[in-house]
Parts: sequence; structure tokens; C-alpha cells
Amino acid sequence: MKFIVIIFITLSSSLYATEYKLSWYPEDNYSDTIKTPDDIEFSLINTEGVWEDNRGSFGVMSCLISLLTDSNKETKLEGFCQANDESKDEGKFWVTLKRSSLQTAGVGKITYIAGTGVYKKVIGMSCPYAVNYIGESYGMIKQKCPEEFLRRLK
Repeated sequence: MKFIVIIFITLSSSLYATEYKLSWYPEDNYSDTIKTPDDIEFSLINTEGVWEDNRGSFGVMSCLISLLTDSNKETKLEGFCQANDESKDEGKFWVTLKRSSLQTAGVGKITYIAGTGVYKKVIGMSCPYAVNYIGESYGMIKQKCPEEFLRRLK
């Protein structure tokens, strides 16, 4: 009985959600890093991980990211990503990531720059995201978009 109640709560919260939420769990693979004597660092990262959203969709997302970190560990990040929706064959989407914050955690902006299938409807939209790293190379990224974003995907 508990199991049925949990499923009902999960399904009803997804059906009546007013925001679009996406979670991504990447693993970073540093391609190359250059560091100056005064601790300024430039890194290139190739990252990949699985993602899921509150509509029941999921897939794999891959990114190429550049990081410029100053001696205070403040980082400017720019990334370009491609994601496949494997759950419903709804297409693919491409996004850019931008963030200026601490190296290990922070808040930034994700912008949908291209898409196929249902994701064509959200091209040009931007949403905030937060990132937190676990250990040296694993991360959790949470994106939260307004109701209009979710409405376009339906």
C-alpha cells in the first residue's frame, strides 16, 4: 500500500508541476590545464553524464567546457552541450552554459540554442542552474525553468 501511495504522489506532483526541472549528473574529464605561478588557471573539460527531468524524460548530455580560474578560486565558465532524449524519442537539444562563481559550486545560466522534436519549442529560452561538485570529478547540476518553458514542452 505504501508503494502505491508513493507512486501516486510522484505522478501527481509531475502532472501538476508548474516549473520545468532538469537534473544532470556529469563526470568531468580534464583535457588540459595551464597554470601560472600566481595560481591563474585555464582548463578545458570534456564532460558527460545522464540527465532526467520532471516530465519523465531522460538521456545523456555531453559538454565541452572552458574554465578560467583566478588566484581567489573564482571561476568563469563557458560551455557548449548536446543532449539526447532517450525516453520518448523526443529529439535532441543543444545548450550553452555560463557561470561566474566559485570553482567548486555556483549558479549560472543555461540557454537553449537549438533543438529537434519537442525541444524546437524552447529555442532561445534561458533558465538558471546551480552546480555542486562531489570529489574531484563528479557533479550535480539542477536547472529550474519557469512555467512557460514547461508549457512549451507539452
